[in-house]
Amino acid sequence: MENLPDDAINLGSLQAIALDTNAFGKGLPDLEHLRKLSELTARIGIEIWVPEPVAWEWAEHLDREVELFRRSVSPIFRTMKRGGLKGEPPTLPASGDREIIDEFLFQLSSLPGVTVVYLTGESAINGLRDQILQTGPGRRKDGVKTGGSDSAWLRDILAKAGGDFTRIALLSKDRDIREACKTLRVSPPYMLSLYNLNRYLFRFVNESEGLARRVIVHFTNLISESQANVYDGWIEPDFNLGDFESDSSFLLGDFRGSDHQVHAVTLRHVHEVLEVSDVGRESEQEGDEPEEGAGAINDATFKVLVKFRADVDVSTYEIDGDGEVQMNGHTLYDVRITASLLMELSNGEINYCIPLTNARIDPL
Repeated sequence: MENLPDDAINLGSLQAIALDTNAFGKGLPDLEHLRKLSELTARIGIEIWVPEPVAWEWAEHLDREVELFRRSVSPIFRTMKRGGLKGEPPTLPASGDREIIDEFLFQLSSLPGVTVVYLTGESAINGLRDQILQTGPGRRKDGVKTGGSDSAWLRDILAKAGGDFTRIALLSKDRDIREACKTLRVSPPYMLSLYNLNRYLFRFVNESEGLARRVIVHFTNLISESQANVYDGWIEPDFNLGDFESDSSFLLGDFRGSDHQVHAVTLRHVHEVLEVSDVGRESEQEGDEPEEGAGAINDATFKVLVKFRADVDVSTYEIDGDGEVQMNGHTLYDVRITASLLMELSNGEINYCIPLTNARIDPL
């Protein structure tokens, strides 16, 4: 596949990378490479999808390769034995009894960050129809009708993507995919070779946009984890945005115009990350671009501006006519918090975060 121009794909907009049977070449899987790839993409919020028919094809091809090795090596050891040489052929699982296939499918499904997109009945029927009628990816190879598998899994990937491929990249060299998309009346996904994906990923994760994506993933994970920390409708956020500042009239809410004063503001519940911007590196450790692997992310310290949708608790006080301090409190829901943070990236993980200034609270 020819190299793509630099602006051909924006990894910052991707939801997932789907893999075709020939993603790693020769129709065979490479689970170690896939594991490294999924670790890298998970840090920037991109999923890895393997269609179930692709997993089946990998399993069958792997089973076939083991059987070919068995058949080729047995005569060699027989020849060695006749010549008086010692040696035993390796013990291999029996081909054709599903041991190899089942073990591979188990190992694939156990990879963190890799989602097997299971084949649906409707897509299987449509794929078979395309193969028989020679529509979409249906084609002939050496006089035999084929293409049903590609048609089926492509439909399931399309459904999982929400009906369009604008946020999907496909690791494939199969040009029939574009013909299939014409039949489905959708624009094709980004088509990438493994080499180009590695190149794009290495560049992306080391630029500001890649850092911004990792910040979003970091805080989104923290917010998700905090959902389990619910007590009486209150969720304790597990990160520090520092002290808060805002217009006192906004913080006072219904006490606006009274003698109440703001006493304290505390973070009650963070709903989501709204925006990440102004990423600036303080320092970094340089690394070498990998040739074939997904590559390691450089360590770095950087500043970043993060906006959240959140709820805050505001405590107020007033001094009554007897000189006594009267305390009150209320909650402001769905406010925007803008925090300037210093973050540290080590071995690809954000493990340090401190506020640089007071966080700003404003209405959404």
